Parts: sequence; structure tokens; C-alpha cells
Amino acid sequence: AIALRYPWPDVVANRRPLAWMLLVGMAGMAAVVAALGAWILGLGFAGAVLLGGTLAPTDPVLATSVVTGDPAEEALPARLRLLLSAESGANDGLALPIVVAGLALVHGDGADRFAIEGLFAIAVAVVVGAVVGEVSGRAFAALDDARDIEDSAFFVFTLVLAFFVLGLTNSAGGDGILGVFVAGLAYNRIVGQRTYEAERENDEGINRVLVLPAFALFGAILPWAGWAELGWRGGAFVVAVLVLRRLPVVLLLAPALRLERRGLAFYGWFGPMGVAALFYVTLALEDHAGVPELWPAVALVVAAST
Repeated sequence: AIALRYPWPDVVANRRPLAWMLLVGMAGMAAVVAALGAWILGLGFAGAVLLGGTLAPTDPVLATSVVTGDPAEEALPARLRLLLSAESGANDGLALPIVVAGLALVHGDGADRFAIEGLFAIAVAVVVGAVVGEVSGRAFAALDDARDIEDSAFFVFTLVLAFFVLGLTNSAGGDGILGVFVAGLAYNRIVGQRTYEAERENDEGINRVLVLPAFALFGAILPWAGWAELGWRGGAFVVAVLVLRRLPVVLLLAPALRLERRGLAFYGWFGPMGVAALFYVTLALEDHAGVPELWPAVALVVAAST
């Protein structure tokens, strides 16, 4: 839904500020969280890196709630909404190498795991997503030109494309989340103005409906006992992450982002953490990371950010 939200030429026109936020910005946010985890929660270096990677990505689901709809479109410049959406859609998957690096450090696996599960997964996702998105876009365009497809099929087509790319990329050892976003961008580049506004709104609506069960499940498994064990450190960590994780990094990148002062402050504050962080902490728990503070700390930050 995010990859289809804005015209492809607008995304290309903002590629430089997006690149700064995805490379320098996300690394900076991971470093800030890692430092806070080591200082406040007393984590070792490996655990701090893992925590930093888990909370580094800006969640596209929650970011959507502050950049879409009539109030957002009336109050926020289109370029600001595009930057926040595109950044959150991409760094959702691009945070994987940082998380894998943390897991490798925790288990003492060395650089091999980082290279194979992190960098290789990113490369596979980009290739699979770009190829499948390109082919799918050309197929849809040909069907549309021949009038062999209904306008209402757009939503079904993109939904099937998302699940197909997710499964194919994961099966090939790639980062499925990033693969879906890349496929959406490639598809958007080909289809362009053929994407009908009504169907795009359907995409957004279904996206929000599907998110509700995820947050209901999250609410059902909140680690109250773990929060009690964190004590005052948990509260201090949450406040420090919400205030320091993103805003200072965005202010440092102000020359590259080219936003006016109010827009810069908005962009620096609204970088919520949500489903993406829950996905990565689940990955770490399945990998038996052995950092007991990880799940309570991430859950507390996500609850506060939400």
C-alpha cells in the first residue's frame, strides 16, 4: 500500500533525502537506542546492538495513521508525507542486517552469519522484488490496454502480488518484507496513473483492518511481570528512546532533508515503533538470543509509541 501511495516520479525526485534517512539515519537511530540500552538497562555490547536494530525501523503501519486521510493531507505538505511513508516502508526490511549483526554477536557466530543472513537477504529481496514487480506491472498494463481486466481487479492483483513476493523471497532466503516493498515500487513505476484512486483507498482500508488483530494479540501478551522487573529503568528507557532516538538524528540531517523548521520537527517526532519492532523481537526470541530484557523493553517502547 505504501509503495503504491505516491506517483513514481515523486519518489525518484526525493531519492537523496530518502537515501540519507535509510542509510545514515537508521544507523544513527540504532546507535542511539543501543547506547541507551547499555546505559540505562545495563545491556552488554551484543545485546545493545540487537536492541538497537530491533527498534531502529520506523513502523509503516503506525506512520500511515499520521500521513493519510483528509486531516493529514490538509495540514502536512505532500513531500513530508511522502518522505515519512517511503522511509517507513523501506527501513522496515532494511533493519534486518543490524538485527542479524546483533544476533551474530550474541551467539558469537562471527561475520559469516551477518553476510549470509543480513546482506545476502537484502540482495535477494531487491532482485526478486524488482523482477516480479516489473513483470507483474507489465502484465497488468497489457491487460488494461486490452480491456481484459476490471478496474476492481486492481486491489486483488496487488494483494496476490504481495503474498507471492513475500513467499518467494522468504523461500529464496531473502528479506520478504523488503521484497514486497521493492515489488510495489517496481509495479508502481510501470502501472503509474493506471492505479485507480478508489482501489488505492481500498488498499489502505484493508491494511488498517488487517493490523487490528496484530495489536489485539500484542495487547493480550503484554509482559507485565517483565515490566515490573525493569522497574524505573523501563520508564526512563522509554522516555529516553522517544525523545532521543529520532529527533536529534533528523536535526543533524536537516541540510540533506531540506524541510522547513516545522516540517523538520514533525518528521523528527513522528517516527513510531510498532509492528516492525515486534517482528524483529519475535525473530530474536525464536533464535534464543538470551537477552532477558529484550522483550519487556521492546514491548514497553512499542506500547508507549503506539
